[in-house]
Amino acid sequence: MLKRRIKILIILCLSIVFIGSMAMAQDNDQGQSGDNPPGWDKGKKAGWKSDVPPGQEEKEKKKKADNTGKVKTSEGEKLEKEKKEKKEKGEKREKKENRQKEKKKKKKAKK
Repeated sequence: MLKRRIKILIILCLSIVFIGSMAMAQDNDQGQSGDNPPGWDKGKKAGWKSDVPPGQEEKEKKKKADNTGKVKTSEGEKLEKEKKEKKEKGEKREKKENRQKEKKKKKKAKK
């Protein structure tokens, strides 16, 4: 009878230790810090234009947009600046091409 109680006691102790170690191992494997997803602090975010993963930018913009539909974030301002710069570059290129065409016409007229 005494041997049976000792066996049961040993089994209970081992199961408590095993369950405890599983719980501790689970906490350490997550590697999360605060609100960031696992692995956030590791490596480069290649291809990311902002702090959110690719494909989630639109959701973030919608969240941060006010009633007028303008984006409040600096991301929106950057996009507007890029569009403006592209437009200006296109206009400069057109002007340059027009000047070159005029020069060619003048050269042909002189001949």
